[in-house]
Amino acid sequence: MKRQESEKTDIFPLILALALCFVFLNSQALLAQKPGKSVSEYILKRCQYLEQFKKMPVCSTCVASGVTIPRFYINRNYEPAWTDQGLIDEMIKAIRGSLEHGLNPQDYHLSEITNLLKKTKEGLGLASDRADMDVLLTDALLRLSFHLYYGKVSPESLDPDWNFKRKILEKDPALYLERVISSGNITMELDRLWPHQPYYMVLRTWLKKYRHFTQNPWPNLTLKRTLRPGMEGQDVALLRSRLIAEEFLKDGAFSQNPGLFDQQLESAVKDFQLHHGLEPDGIVGKNTLRVLNLSPSFKLNKIRVNLERARWVLHDLPERFLLVNIAGFRLFYFENGKKRWSCKVMVGKPFWKTPIFRATMEYIVVNPYWVVPPGILKKEVIPKIKKNPRYLLN
Repeated sequence: MKRQESEKTDIFPLILALALCFVFLNSQALLAQKPGKSVSEYILKRCQYLEQFKKMPVCSTCVASGVTIPRFYINRNYEPAWTDQGLIDEMIKAIRGSLEHGLNPQDYHLSEITNLLKKTKEGLGLASDRADMDVLLTDALLRLSFHLYYGKVSPESLDPDWNFKRKILEKDPALYLERVISSGNITMELDRLWPHQPYYMVLRTWLKKYRHFTQNPWPNLTLKRTLRPGMEGQDVALLRSRLIAEEFLKDGAFSQNPGLFDQQLESAVKDFQLHHGLEPDGIVGKNTLRVLNLSPSFKLNKIRVNLERARWVLHDLPERFLLVNIAGFRLFYFENGKKRWSCKVMVGKPFWKTPIFRATMEYIVVNPYWVVPPGILKKEVIPKIKKNPRYLLN
């Protein structure tokens, strides 16, 4: 009896493996090339597969639009959309250009599309290959459009209280795809989607610069003392080289004494501190040293994250608006695309977070009457008084 149970137990994984193998082979068989079929017939098969399974393996990638892609091709009777080589080349260029927005071109099937295109140009592409390329190009356009306009990550998934309402790009994404492809100008249509705000454009400039820096990363600085204007030493010379590496000093900007912390170096340190949200005091202490030792790749990824955040919030802004940089403890006033004024602000702590929201400002209170709120009094002030009776005196 035990032996029979053991045999049943042993054979179950085999049955499961064979079942999974059959499912995989069956999906490949559904999509495989059959003699005499046209590109449209293969597109029809792929749309049917998408409608049934909601995602479809193509080459080494996956198409996951189980509604929009089938609807797009139904509207055009499953005729291929990408028959103009110039339009295909423009779409591939746009995919490669997504790198300039901090996105990853491989998310838009770049390798698979270029491989299929190469096969087609060499006369080796089958009707099923041309169908795959057509569907991948359409899916790439849909994904890239969505990511440029809405962002790649949903902010609601990170913050349940998110209230930044956005205009819908198009009521029917399938009609949007048809309109963009029919326009014959992919570049212009995609260019309309990302936020044309000065902050976003500056981030794109810095993205390009830091991508270059990653090719030749700077070494870490080890300082045994706080560096101040007027000091001399080898550590000052290393600081000068470090700021040149990140272009806060021009290459060759050595004074007669590169080991002297002169006015030129002080100005460069202040620029570095201001750029990284530090107090611009011109002194290189532990906080400034910590930021100096951040790698180019770390800063590059930070810029990519901020570009993504910008795509969440920088659309449809009025001519005048206030922007609070919570991490930088600063408020900015913008008018006609230019920063007009800024000031420091108080923000919360990890356990008492400052809420993130977008709203219309109705009034402002100048010199407000302020007392410690009951919540802060109970959770922060009173416990500190109990620990230190002289807390309020300090």
